[in-house]
Amino acid sequence: MDGSEAFHKVLNFHPNLIILDLKLPGISGFEICETIRAQPETFDSKILAITGYDISVNTKKILPFRTDDCLAKPFETGELMKRIDRLLAEK
Repeated sequence: MDGSEAFHKVLNFHPNLIILDLKLPGISGFEICETIRAQPETFDSKILAITGYDISVNTKKILPFRTDDCLAKPFETGELMKRIDRLLAEK
């Protein structure tokens, strides 16, 4: 439903990869990313940030939060799958 719910699910499931929209209701993707990195159980999860805004601006903003990749909307499904495969192969 919102960023807060997404964060709680991440803490419960400890996923290998998180596809995180930076624009979420309730709590921003930036805040979620920062909190994910601060938790020992999710510290090593790969994060693919998704943004519908200016990719160059958001890429610079999200880099300090240690995302592993950033993808701009709209995107092709093939490009998303290629990035997912690459990130999971790095695990």
